[in-house]
Amino acid sequence: MNEESSPADRNTVMTDIIQALEQRGYSIDGVACRTGRPDRSAFPVVSATGCRAIAKLYPKNNGQAAFENMQRLWCSDFGAQRKPPRMPKPIEYMPEASILITQRVDGQPLVEFPAIGTDVLRGSIALLVDLHRSDVQPMTRRTAKKLVRSVQRKAARIAEVAPRYTPAISEVLQALERTKVGDTQLVPSHGDFSPRNILVGSSRLVLIDWDRLQWADPARDVAYLGAWCWAASVRRGQAGDWEVLHHAVSAYAEMRPEAQLKRQMGFHIATGLVRIACSLVELWPEEAAVVPRLAAEALSSLA
Repeated sequence: MNEESSPADRNTVMTDIIQALEQRGYSIDGVACRTGRPDRSAFPVVSATGCRAIAKLYPKNNGQAAFENMQRLWCSDFGAQRKPPRMPKPIEYMPEASILITQRVDGQPLVEFPAIGTDVLRGSIALLVDLHRSDVQPMTRRTAKKLVRSVQRKAARIAEVAPRYTPAISEVLQALERTKVGDTQLVPSHGDFSPRNILVGSSRLVLIDWDRLQWADPARDVAYLGAWCWAASVRRGQAGDWEVLHHAVSAYAEMRPEAQLKRQMGFHIATGLVRIACSLVELWPEEAAVVPRLAAEALSSLA
């Protein structure tokens, strides 16, 4: 449900959502939850048996992939075999309404905290290390070559939506295409490891939003966390701070010393920043003026 939709359109969509949920025995149990994206909505619901859950509306029916990924994870040592699990339990997917139903875990997204404390950051990296070491078998792979192709598609999309930023993004794309970076190894990767997808509860942390679960280099998740936090500070009008990335790399190296992150880091920072730039022009066009700065930082990371 797009935030730019008219009130009448939003009311119609909400009515359809409620009807679809009621037909499955769910009832709305409060106000909509923040998702961090204007193209997705989530609602607390209760099942007919009293189970507290979250109903998340996905665009273009792509919630099916998230549900299948969560089922794989739930059957792994990251999910039901873990006490407590490191993720919410998947309940069902409603393809007729593109709604994913998952267990409701009490907590607050890390993005809503005024700052990321050292303890929470280390806990978040421990969560990521558990995922990277887990026995889950993702269905797809995101190698360095595929990431370059993804950046090519995002550059084309930026050129279509906001052509004034094409020169800056094209320079980053050309630098990435010249970069000879492979993959040190492929591990189960979250693919969107950022503060909006880390839920901080009273006694545990959990990861949410699993539509991007793939095999990937471990540096991808760590770099994206740092790039996301740096870009978030720039979007707030600040100078840009890489402190989160520095602490994350250090903590990851301590917890998983066999991994090799540093050689890959610049490449994955650059691809992450282009991805963020594409999201800005598509979903937050009022903030897209920072895209050239993101592009400049991406080039700096590749230098």
